[in-house]
Amino acid sequence: MEKIKDLRAAIRQRCRHILARKISRTQQQFELLGDAQLLENYVSRLTALVQITLQIKIPNKESSQEIGQLALQLEKTKSKLKCHALSEIQCAQEQQKPWKLPVHVSQAATDLLQERAKDFEITIGSLELAEKWFRLMTDIERRFRNCYQRLGKLGQKLQEEMLKGEEVSSNLLLPIAREAHGIWKYLLEQIPNFDPYYSRLQEPEFQRLGRVLEHVKQGRAKIVYNDIEGAIAKLEAIAIGEKPTRAEISRQKERFSMGPFKE
Repeated sequence: MEKIKDLRAAIRQRCRHILARKISRTQQQFELLGDAQLLENYVSRLTALVQITLQIKIPNKESSQEIGQLALQLEKTKSKLKCHALSEIQCAQEQQKPWKLPVHVSQAATDLLQERAKDFEITIGSLELAEKWFRLMTDIERRFRNCYQRLGKLGQKLQEEMLKGEEVSSNLLLPIAREAHGIWKYLLEQIPNFDPYYSRLQEPEFQRLGRVLEHVKQGRAKIVYNDIEGAIAKLEAIAIGEKPTRAEISRQKERFSMGPFKE
């Protein structure tokens, strides 16, 4: 896991891209065959060739063409099993003894079936890892949400005091600043170095929370509030999601189409 830079991207890679490459990329409007399905097609064709070559003494023109097409489709393969299958198919092409041709074709089919089995094993392992990483991501984002909501409460409390028009006492300001500073320290210590989380915590707007206690000594309640508000903004994309939903947009429109905001 030390090699992971972006946890969300790593989960997408394991859950979607490897699955698509090995099995298929299936969506509502289209399906692109993956390696396992292509191998299944090759094996079906090779199996049919075995049946044909067992029934006739000399391969006919159609059988020879089919062997040639399969050889072309496997020509630039890198997998060890596929390379061996290609070698067997090429031997079948060059075979001067017709009774040996089914042996080469059958061996090629066996190699491709083994490769297909590997594809499924890799896919299952990849999905299990994606599930494990997803649990980690969920835990990280839960911490972000909790800290975001608590900072919001602290910011609200401080803002309400500031709106009274009086100087905020250190007895009220200090506990707020201490908790905000504790949240800053907690996230830096508890969140692993995965993006997009790590980069959010390194932003200047969040890092300013580390200095809120200094501002309390100077009685700078406004600066403390600004630091809390800036940190909230940096946590927000993780806490409530980077992409606004249709429902969120609709709710915001409703807010401004009612009461004094209605045009």
